[in-house]
Amino acid sequence: MRRSAMIAMLLLVLGVVVLPELAVSRGTGRFILTLNLPAGSNIDPASIRYVECWTWRIAEMFARGDGFPADEWPELASVDGNQVNMTISSSFQRGFFGLIDTFRHPAAIVLQYDTAGNGQRRSHREIISIPTGRGDRTVFVDITHRD
Repeated sequence: MRRSAMIAMLLLVLGVVVLPELAVSRGTGRFILTLNLPAGSNIDPASIRYVECWTWRIAEMFARGDGFPADEWPELASVDGNQVNMTISSSFQRGFFGLIDTFRHPAAIVLQYDTAGNGQRRSHREIISIPTGRGDRTVFVDITHRD
C-alpha cells in the first residue's frame, strides 16, 4: 500500500514537472526590418551595412568602433531608392499549450554607411532601435548629414 502511494506520488510529480516541458516548442525565425531613409540624402547606398545587437551594451560597443572590422559586417538584403530592407533574426518559445509565448529579437542594429560631400568620403555609425512586435516592421530613420 505504501509503495503504491509512493509510485502514485512520483508519477504525479513527474506529470506536473515534465508535462509542461513537453508542451513547449522553441524555434528561430527571421523578419524584415525596413528603414526609410530621407530622400535626397548624400548616403552611398552601396556602403550601407549593419550588425544585429541583442543588447544595448553591444550596440554601443559597435557604434564606438570596437568589435570586428567594418569591412566584415554583413551587407544589407536590398536597397531600393530610399528603402533599406534587412533580414533580422528572431527566436520564439511557445509555452504550456499556448498560454505563455515569448518572442525575442535583437534590441538594436548598428547601421554603418558612407556619405560623400565636398569631394570627401566619411563613414558613420548609428544605433537604431528595433521596435517590438511580431512580423515585419518599418522604421523611419533621419540620418541626414551635411558634410
